Amino acid sequence: MFKVTFLLLATLLTTSELLSQIQYGIKGSALYVSNVDNFEEILGQTPLVVPEYRISYQLGVFGSYPLGKNLSANAEFLYSHKGFKAEGQPGGIPEGDATVHLHYLNLPLLLGYKPLGRLLVMVGPELGYLLSAKSKFESETLDVGNVWDERFELAITGGIRYELISQLYFDVRYSHGLTSVTGSTILTDPSGNSLEEELTNKNRAWAVGLAYQMP
Repeated sequence: MFKVTFLLLATLLTTSELLSQIQYGIKGSALYVSNVDNFEEILGQTPLVVPEYRISYQLGVFGSYPLGKNLSANAEFLYSHKGFKAEGQPGGIPEGDATVHLHYLNLPLLLGYKPLGRLLVMVGPELGYLLSAKSKFESETLDVGNVWDERFELAITGGIRYELISQLYFDVRYSHGLTSVTGSTILTDPSGNSLEEELTNKNRAWAVGLAYQMP
């Protein structure tokens, strides 16, 4: 009984010590987002809908745990408003330009390295879960979850964080989607024959923002 009690106390003390070293805070960023596909690569022609970059936003929390003098493990939990904009086609239905809104929860898991006192370089994988997908036109808004139907996304992300003043950081990040956010789409040639390669759509996002570390 004494050994069990001792082990429980040792575990609680160790856990408390580890938790006390975690630094956490809040962050917000302006996003510059779009989506890329391989339509032109497969068919050798420009698609009717060409995704363009648009400005959006991202909000969330972060935590950091020191691994040594210059290394740290970093995790974030973010709401990200991704997507793209595209010019409407003459006679298209619905009418007007389209803005695709992809609402994500993202979990970046980043290894941080401090080459300089105030500068932190981070890189690592980013997991994403799609909450909803909407396409907004001039006349109406459509639910396009049947098109953007891959709920989970994997990306690689990296960037820098610079300490402006105590506890306030400037953050720049780029996220490069590795997996398609649409399901399997088989394209056909002009003769109606199915092509071997599937159409893919992958997210791209630049983020510039501020992070505040709690005291």
